Amino acid sequence: MSFAIGSSRCHIEASQVHKRSELSVELYIDQDKDLFRSLYAMRETIEADAGLSFDWRELPNRKASRIVANKNVSFDDRDQWTEYFDWMIDTMLAIKTTFTKYL
Repeated sequence: MSFAIGSSRCHIEASQVHKRSELSVELYIDQDKDLFRSLYAMRETIEADAGLSFDWRELPNRKASRIVANKNVSFDDRDQWTEYFDWMIDTMLAIKTTFTKYL
């Protein structure tokens, strides 16, 4: 699912990756490597501000870049679903709140 962040340069993507048993929330930057590099240069500050560690993926041979937060989960454990959804919502809000300061 895609969510606006208040900039046409990027948006938030949230997904469930069943084959890797993980949840993923990312800042998806389409066709703007300069923006990715600018954010990457501030990665320590951004991660401290967000309270999250990100996987910074420039993807030089592709048009888009991604800044990703992942959580390993067990989709079969229904008792944890509320926690998983809370993590996704909290992570999306942290990404939106943090990254809008640096765009």
